[in-house]
Amino acid sequence: MRFSIAVLAATLLLATPAVAARIDLAGQVTYRERIALPDAATLEIQLVDQTLPSLPPRLDVKAPIGHGQVPLNFTLNFDEAIIIPTHDYALIASISVDSGLLFRNFQPYRVNPLAPEQPVLIVTNLVGQVVKPGASSAEPADPPHPAILDSVWTATTLGDAAILPRTKVTLTIGADMRAGGSGGCNSWFAPAELDGEALRFGPVTATLKACTQAVNQQEDAFRTALAAVATWQVDQDRLTLFGADGQPLMVFER
Repeated sequence: MRFSIAVLAATLLLATPAVAARIDLAGQVTYRERIALPDAATLEIQLVDQTLPSLPPRLDVKAPIGHGQVPLNFTLNFDEAIIIPTHDYALIASISVDSGLLFRNFQPYRVNPLAPEQPVLIVTNLVGQVVKPGASSAEPADPPHPAILDSVWTATTLGDAAILPRTKVTLTIGADMRAGGSGGCNSWFAPAELDGEALRFGPVTATLKACTQAVNQQEDAFRTALAAVATWQVDQDRLTLFGADGQPLMVFER
């Protein structure tokens, strides 16, 4: 079951001209744990200005979830005049009950509120313990070490095609969020951003070895796929990277 909030936000910090355009910023909030939310849970979405982090959030809206379960759909409605085009913005999602915070994304989700480059999917992390009414609470456990980290993953398929024979395409992401590996001929490096099941790779740099045309084409396809990665999933020794549309881009094994 999905839940949606639509918020008509008042202008914060800046006066809204009468001709200001209305903006709809839609997205989803989810989490990895297979836990049902209490009926009394609420979803809060904040739009923060990362260029001036000392300022209050540009938007801060909250609504009850009721019987809804993840993914939770939300839509923020606001005037474009509250956004400074040269500033960087991010979203913070929180799921709470009266006893405290349950879920929150550890890293703000960077977004262009006027023109998001991709569907907004905020993967939150378990902060507090979710208990049934009348059950005793427990100390929250430390977040598990993401299964994708600190392993050498070797690609088996790229899109619908198998990896070329006698080439080895690899991926490793360290705890310091530095990613790298082999594209089949050249070594590659890129920064990574990991937030729950959400994953993004920054600009890729690579060595410049002379390779065959087929291998060059495979490396180009690999770098294009890396730029399109939105989420990941590990099932035992298999890693699948997905695009924003939920379709698999690459499959790896370790």
